[in-house]
Amino acid sequence: MEITYRWYEPYHKAACIFFGVWNILSFILFYNELLKLVSGQMPALKAAVATLLFVLLWLVPVYWMLVLALNRTVIQLTRKEMVVRHGPLPYFISNEIFPTRDLRNIWLENADPESEEGEGATDIIAVLKNGEERTVIKNVKDTMDSEIIRDRINAWLEKAGGTSRRTPKSISPPNPMVNKAT
Repeated sequence: MEITYRWYEPYHKAACIFFGVWNILSFILFYNELLKLVSGQMPALKAAVATLLFVLLWLVPVYWMLVLALNRTVIQLTRKEMVVRHGPLPYFISNEIFPTRDLRNIWLENADPESEEGEGATDIIAVLKNGEERTVIKNVKDTMDSEIIRDRINAWLEKAGGTSRRTPKSISPPNPMVNKAT
């Protein structure tokens, strides 16, 4: 079985439009300085600062927009393993392979501890039999999407394992965070 989750969410549209306009306007406004930078007519210190600003204010937002638009997480489930791949563009999240015999279940965790249950982004977490937790997908905005992914993986694990791994309540982490206000 294969599950694909695209990183692009509708709320990213405003940021992509902002940075698209930002990039066009900055290119128009700083066209002469960019020509001087590329042709080598700018002093070394000024060229270093201009290059740094160009990378931070132009290339980073362009790469971020491309990552959001193109990247996806693909979860491939076989009887032996669960393979989690993120791509096609490199990002800070590494690919993972989980042997199915080591997986206890999949559960959800609020990405923002301050949000109410069922609100905000959720992280999809793999809980291993030794109690270790590993993030499969971070910041799934739509709670229904994260619940569908969790339920499908848990159903697959139950089917592949031949035994019931499902519990009436999702298994919480071994050391749950306690609200200090209580």
